[in-house]
Amino acid sequence: MKKNNKIIIFCVIFCIVLAILLFFVFQKNKKIVNQTGSGSISKTTLSGWLAVDSQKDNSKNWLVVTVIEDKRNPDAKLGHYINNLKAQVKAVAEAQIKNLDFSDASVKEYLQKNNITTLPAIVFSTIDFDTSNDANVDWMDIKKFLTQMSSWEYFLDIWADYNPFTASDRWLPILDKSILEAIKKDSFFENGNDKKVIWLEYSDLSCAYCKAFHNSWVITEVLKKYWNEVSKAYNHYIVHDWKHFEILECMAEQKWEKWFFSLIENSFKNSAHEEASLIAEAVKLWADKSKLEKCVLDWTYRKKVEDQTNRWLKSFNITSTPSSVFINAETWEYRVLRGYSEDNSSLPFMDSIEIVK
Repeated sequence: MKKNNKIIIFCVIFCIVLAILLFFVFQKNKKIVNQTGSGSISKTTLSGWLAVDSQKDNSKNWLVVTVIEDKRNPDAKLGHYINNLKAQVKAVAEAQIKNLDFSDASVKEYLQKNNITTLPAIVFSTIDFDTSNDANVDWMDIKKFLTQMSSWEYFLDIWADYNPFTASDRWLPILDKSILEAIKKDSFFENGNDKKVIWLEYSDLSCAYCKAFHNSWVITEVLKKYWNEVSKAYNHYIVHDWKHFEILECMAEQKWEKWFFSLIENSFKNSAHEEASLIAEAVKLWADKSKLEKCVLDWTYRKKVEDQTNRWLKSFNITSTPSSVFINAETWEYRVLRGYSEDNSSLPFMDSIEIVK
C-alpha cells in the first residue's frame, strides 16, 4: 500500500513539473510570435497596427510604407505613384508595402486619430532610412516632405483632395455651396451657367500644355456633345506673368464674354501671351488699345485673379495647369481632372462628365 502511495505522489509531482514547463514554453513562443509574427503586429507598436514592431533590430534598415486608399473611388488609387516612388527612392523599393482600405473600421479610426482627412495617403514607419544614393537627393530628399504624426510614424503629403469622411453616396467629394455660387458669380461661361454640370477649366496663357490642350479642339468636341448639359467656364491660375490675366479681364470689360474666349483662343493659336503681343491680338478683335492699356496699368482685376487662384489651391488642391473640375450644380458633387493627354484626348473629359451627372 505504501508502495502505491509513493507511485501516486511521484505521478502528481511529475504532472505539476510538466505543466510548469509547458506554461513557460508557451509564453516564450507567444512572445516570439508577437515579435516576428506572420501578418500580426504586437501591441507594443506605437501605432497599434500600422508600424513595424517597436522591438525591432535597430541594426537593420527597417521600413514599412503603408498605402491607404478607398477602393470605391478610382481617384484614390496610388499604383503609378508608388511605382515612381520606388524608382526614385531605393529605400522605398526595398521596403515592405502595406495596402489598407478605408472600408476597414480600424483604418478609419487610425486616420481620425492622426488627423488625416484626405486620401490616398502614404505613411512611413520611420524616417531612419538612407537616401544618400537617391537621384537629386540634394533638393528632392523625400525626408523633407515627411511629417511626424501622433503615432510616431511619418506622413507624406501628396496633396490628396478626396475626403472619404464627407464624400457623397457615389463616393465623390462635395463642394461647399458658397464656393459654387462664387464660381458662378465671378467666372465667364461659354454657354451660360445654368446647366446641370459646370466644367470649370483653369489655365495659363504661358503654359505650353494649356496651349496643346486648347489647340487640340477637345473643348469644342466635348461641348458639341454636351452643349445642353454642361456649362463651360474659365478661371485664372497665376503661374508666371500677371499681365495676360489682366488683359483678358480688361478685354471682357470692353467686349463681353464672347471676346474674352476669342482672345484666349487667338493667344494659344498664335503663342501670344506677352503684354505687347496679347494687346495686339486684342486690337485685332476690335478692342480699344488706349482703354485696354489703361485698364491693365491700373491692375483693375488683380483681386479677382488672386481670388480665382486661391480658390483652386484651397478648394480643389490643384497646383498645375491645365486642370478641370466637373461640378454637379444640383448635388455639388465634383471630380478633378488634372492635365491633358493626346493619347486619349477627349475621353477623360467625357468620362468625368458622365461620372458627376
